[in-house]
Amino acid sequence: MIEKSKPLSRSRLIFFGLPDYAVYLASIPVSLYLPFVYSRDLGLGLAEIGLILMLARITDVVTDPVIGYLSDKTQSRFGRRKPWLAAGAIIMSISAWQLFAPSGVVTNWHLLIWSMLLWLGWTMINIPYFAWGAELSNDYNERTRITGWRQAFGYLGNVSVLLIPSLSGQLFGYGNLPKEGLTIVGFMALVLLPTLVFLALWKVPEAKVTQKAQQNLIASTKQMFSNGSFMILFVGFLMLSMGTTWSSSLFMLFAAFVVDIETSTQTILLGFYLMQLLSLPVWVWVSYRIGKKQTWVMGAVIYVLATPGYMMLGPGDIVGFCIVLGGYGIASGNFVAISLSMKADLIEMAV
Repeated sequence: MIEKSKPLSRSRLIFFGLPDYAVYLASIPVSLYLPFVYSRDLGLGLAEIGLILMLARITDVVTDPVIGYLSDKTQSRFGRRKPWLAAGAIIMSISAWQLFAPSGVVTNWHLLIWSMLLWLGWTMINIPYFAWGAELSNDYNERTRITGWRQAFGYLGNVSVLLIPSLSGQLFGYGNLPKEGLTIVGFMALVLLPTLVFLALWKVPEAKVTQKAQQNLIASTKQMFSNGSFMILFVGFLMLSMGTTWSSSLFMLFAAFVVDIETSTQTILLGFYLMQLLSLPVWVWVSYRIGKKQTWVMGAVIYVLATPGYMMLGPGDIVGFCIVLGGYGIASGNFVAISLSMKADLIEMAV
């Protein structure tokens, strides 16, 4: 049980949210840019790229529960969560640079090894990071406030993935092409990921938690599957995650080869990311008014209604494309922040 649950100061929320900015810088381009750049500019087969990226993500099935379990058992002068974030930031930043700005001949093995390491670093950061956020407060609405601030910085990272290369292209003549933008983002991730994680570790203390006797990994897994409410949320989160991952992975290809608007994709996608960012505080406010479950279901319904719109699009359907993406942007503003806040509530109820 958490000893204290006073509202966090705004400065502490900012420092806690900063790492998510860099995490999004280092992860979003994997689905947004990598298939396009590695197939068109670096000569790898598109089917092979898809298979490799899928294999790299499948490793999360093993690493996520293992690192979560080890993080819970970690005892150090810095706390349970912070050592994992520090190590993960180093691994993820180096991997992002190797993926986004490769030198020499790029092979399938290069893509596979560095993709696996990237997602290992992502897991080492995010699993303890999510747990750390849940432990900062035991207040129902404060948890949404914490996840909302963190997610806002993540969405700012999304915007930066597109905006900064575009500005660089306008100012310096480098950044307009996807491959150039990927190199710029890779350098930003290399520098900002360890820097912003360090600031969070320095400025935000871990909450004091009275731990119960810990179960082994198998017993903990059984306890998770026996939590009916958590499993309902888990399945819903899984379904929405699969849908959003597929759509984001295919976005560049869909825009270029189906809607035939390759030259406008960055502008349209920037609008989508801004929609996410602007809708987030609205969803947080709605959750205060009607509850988290109802708010999350509203967002899921918008996703479901918007998705079939892709099948109606053809060459030159820019307006229709923007409408579908607008629905996705509004819905995804609530997706991560609300669900993570709900997870913390359900886990606390179970223990």
